[in-house]
Amino acid sequence: MYVTTLQNFVKALPGELKITAKFPEATVEIIQFEDVKKAAAGKD
Repeated sequence: MYVTTLQNFVKALPGELKITAKFPEATVEIIQFEDVKKAAAGKD
């Protein structure tokens, strides 16, 4: 399953999908998927 497909599914519930990477030093939210979605829609 693509992340955007999962995001659309969660949004339809309605909900919000957030992806994070947890490291010993910090937790980082992955936000690059928003950039890909905007580029695909021609909203650069």
